[in-house]
Amino acid sequence: NKLVTDTRLVKGLVLDHGARHPDMPKRLENCYILTCNVSLEYEKSEVNAGFFYSSAEQRDKLAESERKFTDDKVRKIVELKKKVCTEENKKSFV
Repeated sequence: NKLVTDTRLVKGLVLDHGARHPDMPKRLENCYILTCNVSLEYEKSEVNAGFFYSSAEQRDKLAESERKFTDDKVRKIVELKKKVCTEENKKSFV
């Protein structure tokens, strides 16, 4: 815990989620911030599934389908970044 004397007013938006990748910048200005309420991680469907598979192939097919679904979501976010972050506006995307 920090002391009251360590507190300061920040004019803007502070996201305290920590870096998700070692190459992520520690600070950004003049950027777009994407907030989304969806998981962008591969789920362990073979562990979390509420049903049993009749074969390993069936399990693999479901896992592949779920990975494709997540990859498609990420691909759409990357496409959005390319549209809104241009050389002209010098914006970045978080």
